Amino acid sequence: MTEQPPRTTGAPSRTPVHDSPAPEPTNASALIRNDAGQYLMHLRDHLPGLIWEPGAWSLLGGGREPQDRSLEETVRRELREEAGLDLPELEP
Repeated sequence: MTEQPPRTTGAPSRTPVHDSPAPEPTNASALIRNDAGQYLMHLRDHLPGLIWEPGAWSLLGGGREPQDRSLEETVRRELREEAGLDLPELEP
């Protein structure tokens, strides 16, 4: 005897329709170097369970948010939030 799948009734399920697709979850980081060859690093807050990789050194940057239209907007927003930086030029 084989098991039969359960029967369902009612209207079929519908996929929600969105005006615009959400950006893919991704991160953008900046590697910032001065004329002496030193790199700017960010020491993450030590808040275990609240932030990703607490207490670790990292590049400045972070996750793309729905309002970010590009990865450049993501990294510029993160630079402002994390370090108060508004750099006139970024090179990919």
